[in-house]
Amino acid sequence: MSACLAAGGGAHASHRTAARIWLLAGFESDAVVEVTTPTRRRRRIDDVIVHDTQVLGPRHVSSRHGIPVSTPARALCDLTWRCPPSLVERALDDALRRRVTTLRMLRTVYLDLAGPGRRRSTVMRALLEARDVGFDPTGSPKALQVLEWIVDAGLPRPVVEHRVRVGRRSFDVDLAYPELQVAIEYDGWDSHRSRSSFASDRARQNELELRGWLVLRFTATSTRDDVVRAVRAAIEARDGERKTSRM
Repeated sequence: MSACLAAGGGAHASHRTAARIWLLAGFESDAVVEVTTPTRRRRRIDDVIVHDTQVLGPRHVSSRHGIPVSTPARALCDLTWRCPPSLVERALDDALRRRVTTLRMLRTVYLDLAGPGRRRSTVMRALLEARDVGFDPTGSPKALQVLEWIVDAGLPRPVVEHRVRVGRRSFDVDLAYPELQVAIEYDGWDSHRSRSSFASDRARQNELELRGWLVLRFTATSTRDDVVRAVRAAIEARDGERKTSRM
């Protein structure tokens, strides 16, 4: 609030500060202070990064705990210019999962910012294109962490919350390479603490493996190296099988 008042009328918390205020994943403890003003005559404020914008309105500025702040959708769009895409993606899926914003609102704000004479965020455009109408953001934070490790390692991006039909039944797997029939599951204690859920998971795995799927399972003890090494090996093995079958 001090930074907003010092920046002048219409100033509001934005970018990483807004992400922290909305408690977006990856920014909960970010100490950077950023504000945005509606004028290009920015004031110099010690230890504060000041931006300016001409695109304002209810879709872009809100209030939380009495502090004027960018809406979650606007904050996410702004973050694409200053943060690694993987970090923005994690925050975006967290915001969707907690329902602090929607894909519709994100697309609307993105189009507001991509108006005539303005640069388009290729990062946000790619993130939105990857999240079509059927996208389900309810994957666990740990599963999304596994996704981030896979993508950061340069491996192909798996499908999030992929649905597999087996006869008359359907199974949702955390991450998947459908063409290779590789499923990646994160086993968290919260979702697997009961005997029935444990048994259900094993029955599902049996069904998938009987139909040719390779199922990789990771837990809280799995490291980044464990995940990347196993996923890379699975992809290489399946690619090798496909090449052999064509010979």
